[in-house]
Amino acid sequence: MSNKSNKEQREYRERKEHKNYGKWGYLIPLFAIALVGFFFHSYRVNHPENRNVYLNNVNEVNGVITGNSNTHLLDQMGLEEAFLRRVINGDTLLLTNGDIVRLIGVDSPSTNEPGGLESACFVNSIIENGQTIWLESAGRDKDEFDRLRRYVWLEIPTNISDLEQRREFTLNEILLNNGFAVEFEASN
Repeated sequence: MSNKSNKEQREYRERKEHKNYGKWGYLIPLFAIALVGFFFHSYRVNHPENRNVYLNNVNEVNGVITGNSNTHLLDQMGLEEAFLRRVINGDTLLLTNGDIVRLIGVDSPSTNEPGGLESACFVNSIIENGQTIWLESAGRDKDEFDRLRRYVWLEIPTNISDLEQRREFTLNEILLNNGFAVEFEASN
């Protein structure tokens, strides 16, 4: 009798474990599908080879052009579309084309200096590898280390001269406003 009792108890535990797995079992595949779909969509929309499909999908929301870039509009504003490969430190970015961009007007600590890792992590928290960014040149094209000197826009502005849009959408100003960089004027 005790064997039957043990067998019944084991079957009961197995059914209970299966029931618990079943409760979450349907969520795991759904989460995996959603994750794959998100990455596929991000790759499809942001990959340079696929951008032409989306060129006419530009909308203005709260004074900022959202959607994907319109080449003619970018040319008029003097912006250049680029894709981030990775953040080097708080004020330096590596692009997918191999160019290195040094942010104009700001200086953040190098990653081996106090506050440098925090600055780089902050930039990584607001901009992702592969993300589309827009570059605005001003003054000298390159610095003494042959890096491009640029303002980096995270959104396309409707008016590149609007100070409020610059504060809100340029990485340079975002770093200053959040205390991860100080103002810096490079010598000519």
